[in-house]
Amino acid sequence: MKKTKIRTLFLGRPKGDSFPGDENEEWPIYQGSFSHENLAARYREELKAYGREVEFTGQTLVRTRGELVDTAAKVQDEDGVLVFILGLFPNVMQKEIASWGKPTVMFNPTESPLSPLAWLHNFVPVKGKSNVIPVLSSDFADVGKKIGVLKAIHKMRQSKILYQQSHTPKQVESSRRWFEEGWGGIHLFSDLTPLSDGFIRQAKERLGLEIKDVPPQRLITAYQNADAGAAEALAQSRITGATDVIEPTREDVVESCKLYLGIKQILAEEEAQGITEHGICMGSGPYPLPCLAFSMLNDEGLAGICQLDLSSTITQLLIGYLADRPGFIGHIHIDTGRNLIGMSHDFSATKLGGWDSEDSEEYAFRNHQGLYRSTCVNVQMEVGQTVTIAQYVPFDRMYVFTGVIDSNVNPQRDCRTSVAIRVADTKRLLRNCMKAEHPLTPGGHRLLFYGDWVDEIEDLGQLLGFEVVNDMEQ
Repeated sequence: MKKTKIRTLFLGRPKGDSFPGDENEEWPIYQGSFSHENLAARYREELKAYGREVEFTGQTLVRTRGELVDTAAKVQDEDGVLVFILGLFPNVMQKEIASWGKPTVMFNPTESPLSPLAWLHNFVPVKGKSNVIPVLSSDFADVGKKIGVLKAIHKMRQSKILYQQSHTPKQVESSRRWFEEGWGGIHLFSDLTPLSDGFIRQAKERLGLEIKDVPPQRLITAYQNADAGAAEALAQSRITGATDVIEPTREDVVESCKLYLGIKQILAEEEAQGITEHGICMGSGPYPLPCLAFSMLNDEGLAGICQLDLSSTITQLLIGYLADRPGFIGHIHIDTGRNLIGMSHDFSATKLGGWDSEDSEEYAFRNHQGLYRSTCVNVQMEVGQTVTIAQYVPFDRMYVFTGVIDSNVNPQRDCRTSVAIRVADTKRLLRNCMKAEHPLTPGGHRLLFYGDWVDEIEDLGQLLGFEVVNDMEQ
């Protein structure tokens, strides 16, 4: 993917060009370590830590209207704007920058010789501007998270999801009738109908995301033609890394690795970042289940999601880009007696702490719970870890709440990776899930991400035009 380009501006106390202020004199408070030049140099150094995926263009000190006019034309081909407010009264400059319409982060450091209240006043000119995200903090990591918001939007606009449907039209219609009669019109899976042109169009318009339907035979052929030697070597590596291999045979693991290589090849050919499929993942045909393949894809920054769940695939990509880590997709269980929720599925990424993390969560290989075959992944998550649980509902809403991992569960009659999470109020969660407008489905998925990302998800909602609903606050 191309780097995210962020126009970076340091706003000093205005002077000249009809800005108020003394033309040639600096106030004493803007001297020494708090001079505009020294502060700008300091923050340029801070930005270097984020330079692997982001290009911070410009990085210029701006104090006159003319300097902003020159910048306005350059920013049109860039992905966002990052503003450092280094002096008082930058009102006219802030309004001008906001008028460019680009996603914009405005940072006002609170460590200054002036009152923090005065710094808050610096944001009055951009109140109500939906493209502006304000940051008032002494911790530069808070700026880093907002840089992640701009990066996530840019990467989403370069992304493609492959949608692979294995059902025949007759099977689709049969499933539809069964769910309409048995579940009141609610479908177990996200999409049992062919991908619609309207959904594809909205994904492009709202998120910049491309979605492409691919025939199931292409996936099967890629699996069958995968390099057997490479699959053997990969399987050995994964077996060596596992804490235990319980039911699966070595051949089971090798076949799952062949499927991974086949999916990876198709993603590379299509320049796609994610895939969701239905058929193989539900045991159709003499093929390995994709659980291990999806686990490995998610560990690499790609998205592998089962059950044709486009909502969860989008959530995995969008928040993954934001947090630089994969999520765990799972079904939700609620226990109001202990104020716990459970999440379970037959696969999980192991790099839940981040793609760049040297550590991975421990995992064991099991077979599929229910079909009792193939290779699935039992991952042990970090007890005590704060997590964000989210689900994007295209294209107008994102449901979120936070919790803390209470324990790993190894159930006898549930999916192989299962975790208990302590949350603020399970009774409120249950009440909210039962509202008519809530996207609860019998097989409803949510995604779990290590860390508290609610504030940044709200930023994404503000910039991308969707509502963020906290299931613990309604």
